[in-house]
Amino acid sequence: MNAPEAAKILDLPVDAAPEQIETRFQELRTKLEDKIAKAPTPGLKAKYRESLDDITAAFEVLTLAADSSALPMLQRQRTEDRGPKTTSASDGMHPPRGPSTQATAKKSGGLQFAIVVVIAIAVLGGGAWWVMKTRAEEAEKARLATELAQKAAEQKAEAERATAAAAKSAEEQRVRLAAEAKAEQARREQLGLQLRTRISELNITLDALLKTESLAERELSDLKAEERSLQREAKGGSTPDLRAAQAALQAYDRYVAWLRDHLAANPARLARAKLDELAGAKAWDEVAAAIEPYAAAIKQLQADIPAKRDQLLVLTGTLSVTAEPAEVDFQLQDSYGRLRSGRTPAELTDVPFGASTVTFRRPGWPAQSRTATVKRDAPASVAGDLVGGALQLTSTPFPSDFTLTGQGRSESGRTPAALPELPVGNYQITYTRAGWPNSTASATVTRGGNATAEGAFAPPGTLKVTTQPAGASVTFNGKAAGITPLVISDLPPGPVSVELTRDDYRPAALQGTIDAGKETVLTATLRSATLTPEEAYEALARDAKGTWTTTFDNIIAGNVRLYIRFTPGSKLVQYEQTGFGGSVRNLTMVGYDPATKVVFVAFSGLDALNGKLSLRLEGDTLLFGRGDLSKPANIFRRE
Repeated sequence: MNAPEAAKILDLPVDAAPEQIETRFQELRTKLEDKIAKAPTPGLKAKYRESLDDITAAFEVLTLAADSSALPMLQRQRTEDRGPKTTSASDGMHPPRGPSTQATAKKSGGLQFAIVVVIAIAVLGGGAWWVMKTRAEEAEKARLATELAQKAAEQKAEAERATAAAAKSAEEQRVRLAAEAKAEQARREQLGLQLRTRISELNITLDALLKTESLAERELSDLKAEERSLQREAKGGSTPDLRAAQAALQAYDRYVAWLRDHLAANPARLARAKLDELAGAKAWDEVAAAIEPYAAAIKQLQADIPAKRDQLLVLTGTLSVTAEPAEVDFQLQDSYGRLRSGRTPAELTDVPFGASTVTFRRPGWPAQSRTATVKRDAPASVAGDLVGGALQLTSTPFPSDFTLTGQGRSESGRTPAALPELPVGNYQITYTRAGWPNSTASATVTRGGNATAEGAFAPPGTLKVTTQPAGASVTFNGKAAGITPLVISDLPPGPVSVELTRDDYRPAALQGTIDAGKETVLTATLRSATLTPEEAYEALARDAKGTWTTTFDNIIAGNVRLYIRFTPGSKLVQYEQTGFGGSVRNLTMVGYDPATKVVFVAFSGLDALNGKLSLRLEGDTLLFGRGDLSKPANIFRRE
């Protein structure tokens, strides 16, 4: 690392002062040591340590190059560190001699002299040898010196070559490292750009998912308002719409509660916070490793929210409605009480969960209801069975009319009859024939079956009618049947009556009883049509029962009102006159003229001198006067 590179790492100028270098280094080192202590991952911690090593190396390079005046200080410090030198004999200093030393020298003076002589002789004897040896050694030394110098030169050259090669290698290494660092920086920048783009996309997705909670809360608020409105409309009661709104409100309440709990500490949020911290530190490799768990957490949340929404908010299921025969009208009442209609077959996909009642209707068939329970986990189905059976109707000993009732329907006809399709169930059949007592039977129609029912009548009887004299007209059951003597056959058992009429004879009536399979004889002696006086009195009193009134003008009395009153069973007739000379008197029936049908009446006492008076009833008027009443004196009307 050179000084410019070190200055770039510390973000300082190359000629920065030592104090500035020291301050900057301490500042960066403190920050990095704090980040190392708080790093969330081992990779990030190693990254911070690598940065700390880089600024430490840069600090050392700049410190050595910053101020050359510091070097003598360092040399002096190293000299002082080695301590003071020890004085020795080689320095030319000799210790002072003592008295004992001098004495010893004097004693050994002769001996030394002898030794010197010996040495001198030896030297003189070996002088020539020494000279020759010295010369040889000098020559050898010169040769060795030459070799050493040559070797030194070679070593120097080699060292210079090695230094040049090392410098070249170092430069190449520096260039390579710089290229690698630049490529790494470019890679990290490109990776950071890609990861930031990916993180932004994921964050947008997550924010949209988190917004689901606020949207659901808004929908919940709207449902609460709707439910309150429906409650006011229901006025304390319950309606299908209110029940449906309450069910939806409860479901949304559970859904919102789930969203709050699930989104509050969702793994996607934790992964996002971790990515934000790593991206802030530009630890892109760690970001790349952590982004996939973030994406996986978002993907899981994308699956969880719709699944939970379907689980909690989908309140309807599928109901398949079929019937036999295939096309039948139906009406469905769901679990909220709402109604809808349709025709089979039908696949209803929005039926609320719970019990629904389906009522099938077919013309001429009783309504048929079936219950189906709609669930979340599987489609429900309900089927109507409106297939009926046949019924054969007969009657004996002769055909008859019939009326069939049962299963909500009524049919009429005449035997023998075949009813090919009736709803399954029990039926009552009433057989009728004019004049015959009804015959009843019951039958049970089964699915696909063929039931039978028979009506039984008693054998007919015969009626024979005779009169004295013969020739009377016979009326039977309100219709003219013939002239006596008369035989009427094919009659039902039971009571019978006939009416007899003949000119100049009074009407007569006969009653009897027809026995099954037998002949009944009715005989009458006719009476003359002319009434006896007593019969005429009785008929008039009966038919004119009550009060009759009229008015007339009297010269003396003015307007006079007359009253005549009859009492059934009595021959006395009360006569009353109001106004001047008014009185109440009785009239007595005293005679009868068959030709004019006039009943004669007379007053009692002195009034009898007035002679007989005449009365005749004609419809709603009563004629009163004398003689044949061709000119009645008074005409009374019923009061």
